[in-house]
Amino acid sequence: MGNVHSNVLQHLETQFLQLQDVMMEGHSSAVGPTCRNISLHSLQRFAHLDQYPINLEHIPTLFLVDANHDGWFSLDDLNSFAQWCATAISNHSVTGTDFCELVQAKALHTLWSECDAAGGITRVTEWMCLLGSAIYPSQTRENPSQTLSLPELGDNRSGDFTSYEEEDTSDLDAEEIAGLERGMLYEKRVTVFLDVRAVGVLFRLLSINGAYDLTENTFIESVLELDRLSGGDVHAQMDLQSPKSEFGEGAGYHEYVTEQTMRQVLSVFLQSLFDTVKALGFDKAKIKM
Repeated sequence: MGNVHSNVLQHLETQFLQLQDVMMEGHSSAVGPTCRNISLHSLQRFAHLDQYPINLEHIPTLFLVDANHDGWFSLDDLNSFAQWCATAISNHSVTGTDFCELVQAKALHTLWSECDAAGGITRVTEWMCLLGSAIYPSQTRENPSQTLSLPELGDNRSGDFTSYEEEDTSDLDAEEIAGLERGMLYEKRVTVFLDVRAVGVLFRLLSINGAYDLTENTFIESVLELDRLSGGDVHAQMDLQSPKSEFGEGAGYHEYVTEQTMRQVLSVFLQSLFDTVKALGFDKAKIKM
C-alpha cells in the first residue's frame, strides 16, 4: 500500500511541478487562480507511469483526482488521489493495465454512488462544466431584474409557499421583502455562459463520437440549437468577447452556450450511462468495492 502511494504520488508530483514551471514562465492561464493549480488540459499532458498507469481521460477517475471538484488540479488533489489509489487496491496485487482497470472500476462505482445521492447529478454536471471553463474561461451576464409572481418562486427558492407570512425572509433585503408584501418578488439573475470550445472538451471526455456516431461540430451545433429552442437568454444568441485561453490564443469572439443547457445535456448522458449499467444487471448496493 505504501509503495503504491509513494510511487504514484512521486510520479504525479514530478509531472505537476515540471509543467507548472513551464507554464509559469509563459504566464499561462492554465495555472489556476492561486498559481498552484493546473487545468485538465495540462493534467492530460502527464507522462504515463508504466507500473501504475492512470487514465486521465476517464471522467470517474478525474472526479476522484479533483478532490474539491473546483475544475482545477492541485498538489493536494494529487496527494489525496494517490492515497485513494493505495487504499483502493490494498487487497489486490496488480500493476500495469490491471491496475488502471481496477482504479477505473472503483472510480466508476464512486461516481455512480455520487450521482445516486440527492442532488448528485447536479453536483457532477456543475463540476464537469468547471473542467471546461478552467481551460476556456466562462462568461457571466447579469440579466435585467425580473418581477416574479409568488407561484413562480417555487422554482427559484427552496420550498413552495403561498403567502408572505409563510416565507422565511431572514435572507431577503428590504426591497425583496417589500416585493413579497405586494405579492411579487423583484429578482436579479446572473447567467453563466460556456465557451463552445469548452463544450468540445466535454464532448471528447464523454466519448460521444464512439457511442452515438456524432462529430464534435455536430454535437456543438446541436447544443447551441437546443439552447435556442429552450428559450435561453437573449445573450446566448450573441458572440461574447472571450479572454485569452491557456493555449495563448488572443482575445476574440466565440460562440457561447448557457451553462444551464449544457448541464441538462450532461445530466441526460450521465443518467443514460447508469440506466444502462442497471439494465445490464448491476446493482450498486450489492457490489463490494
